[in-house]
Amino acid sequence: MRENVQENCMDRLVFWYNAIMENEKKILEKFYDFLISKGFPKDQILQQVRLADGKRVDIAIIDSDTKDIIAFFEVKSSKNARSEKDIINQLQEYNKTIGNEVQKYVVFGDNDQIKIYEAKDNSLEEIGSIPDYQSLEVVNRQAQNSKLQKTKTSTLDSIKIVCWGGFVLILLVIILDSLGIYKVTAERLALIGIAIALLIIPFSSKLKILGIEFEKFIKSKQ
Repeated sequence: MRENVQENCMDRLVFWYNAIMENEKKILEKFYDFLISKGFPKDQILQQVRLADGKRVDIAIIDSDTKDIIAFFEVKSSKNARSEKDIINQLQEYNKTIGNEVQKYVVFGDNDQIKIYEAKDNSLEEIGSIPDYQSLEVVNRQAQNSKLQKTKTSTLDSIKIVCWGGFVLILLVIILDSLGIYKVTAERLALIGIAIALLIIPFSSKLKILGIEFEKFIKSKQ
């Protein structure tokens, strides 16, 4: 008797799961057609994209030049308070895997109608329409440029610290030499210069100091 009850429960769970998957598949197909109707290039709309950690994004929009993901859409069959929290956590995990903060959306299918929500911080906000493809590209490139600028600023700050530290070190060596405590030779000065250069090289593409040129190999992005 107990085995029959367990079997019936399992059958119902399987039926329920299959029904949800089938409904989400229909929503996915309907939303894909919606994106095409809004002028999104077919080549830039990817379905069931596998990320580096094995997770899958229902629909990802990619940049026409870099092929990076600039926005993604997660399709769900229904919306409730519990599922909303789980979805937000899911989207945040996607962002961590992608490595860039991209625009995130959730598509719900209610009564054969598609409702689109944008994920902002820890909430989902329903929106009347989504940005067009060109706008998504512009927003993403602006965000990437801003991120690059912050990285450059941080790098320059680090170089300044290294340079000032090197200046203090050389000044200290000169003082010690003048006091007869430490004998400065051309070779030692060269070694100090090389040491400072080695500290700066990770932040620079090319550096020339004391007649020696150091160059960092940078692999261009295909």
